[in-house]
Amino acid sequence: MSKPRQHDSEPVDAQVPVVVPESRGLPDSGPESVPEAVTERTTSATARASALDRIRGALRGVFLRQGYAGASIASLAAASELGKASLYHHFPGGKIDMGRAVVREAVAKLQQAVSGPSKQRKKGKADASDRLLGLVDAFSSYVGHGREPCLLATFALENASAVDREQLARQFEHWRAQVAFEFEALGFSTKASRKRAERLFADLYGYLCLGTLCNEPEVFVRGTKQLRREIKKLCG
Repeated sequence: MSKPRQHDSEPVDAQVPVVVPESRGLPDSGPESVPEAVTERTTSATARASALDRIRGALRGVFLRQGYAGASIASLAAASELGKASLYHHFPGGKIDMGRAVVREAVAKLQQAVSGPSKQRKKGKADASDRLLGLVDAFSSYVGHGREPCLLATFALENASAVDREQLARQFEHWRAQVAFEFEALGFSTKASRKRAERLFADLYGYLCLGTLCNEPEVFVRGTKQLRREIKKLCG
């Protein structure tokens, strides 16, 4: 068993969403201190963000059901409840921009799943175990507990133009390094930790694929329960 070391793999900046620093806020002197123009801009920005979230969700559903190549502009526009002109207003580059938007969203969700709550990140065994368990749970939620495919895998298998395969490979290498670091915190050697990280991702995607082939999401659910038991045993 070796002492945990800090990995030096860096995330792929072009794929990982930019983290906006928290606002310092306005002076807390009551409602009168907030100008109406600021309130209107905030409300407008929130509404736009909500609308874009809804649109991306609709686009993601079409891409998951039909694949990137099979998704037509007509089907994407219908799902988003926007006309083609309005859809192009949000995504001037057409389908490739729409595909990239849902890819960025998927990367953000998996980044959050792998990283966990960074403010509470510690190196103890219990903390590493909790983060690995959190990864399993977050990935399960991301794929609808086995009822939805992984959009990144779907696009990659199609060799979709919305995905830069080399960039995606670097992103997954970063995630694998992060997960390996957690296994090192549990006391495994660097080599063993890397293998365990690979196995964890292989198991997650393997259970997901098998459940899809069998049309039985419960296969994925049973698999993730087994992974949770194995991780808990590692912590002793």
